[in-house]
Amino acid sequence: MLLPGSDDYDELHRRFDLAAIPGAEHATRAVIRVEVERIADSCGYGVPLLAFEAHRPQAEAWVAHMLAEREASLPAYAAKHNAESIDGMPAL
Repeated sequence: MLLPGSDDYDELHRRFDLAAIPGAEHATRAVIRVEVERIADSCGYGVPLLAFEAHRPQAEAWVAHMLAEREASLPAYAAKHNAESIDGMPAL
């Protein structure tokens, strides 16, 4: 796990298109680096084809509201409401 300010964080963080993720520039807390040894899937014969149609507008609208109404308090909101995962584990 690479936290802001660590050696490789900035280099890896730049590889992500954060503009495509509403609020990410305000709420990105870490880059998780994993070493994958094996990737496997099932045959997939019964899996339907899916196609991307569009991004849903809710996340972008919520971030715009948070930044406009609460004077750029999105990091404070994330710190308060995202302090632990849904299973109770401490968050970053």
